[in-house]
Amino acid sequence: MNDVEWTKDIYDDFDLIHINTVGPKSLHLAKKMKLTGKRVVMHAHTTVEDFKNSFWFSNVLAAPMKKYLTYVYNHADLGICTAEYTRRVLVKRGVTTELMTISNGIDVERFKNIE
Repeated sequence: MNDVEWTKDIYDDFDLIHINTVGPKSLHLAKKMKLTGKRVVMHAHTTVEDFKNSFWFSNVLAAPMKKYLTYVYNHADLGICTAEYTRRVLVKRGVTTELMTISNGIDVERFKNIE
């Protein structure tokens, strides 16, 4: 739409990579791309607070997940948060990567006082 070239092939020539999830493959890819001089932009929208109570056994995994998320997000050159709340939580958790808040486009005022 904005006439920006992009690729899904990590072997193509590009300047930066955008990573949307925080799984082990994403961490591996972020590390690999940084070693080759690529800039890493990562969506930083998952927090331990969101993770807790999300599925059976998630609360047991929350403590190691807290450290893991901080570790992963600190491998990005820029983290994109969808809410200022998320940015504040990640900073409090020790994320030192530059974090930018870009709204996901939901106008919360529209949903106030819905009966």
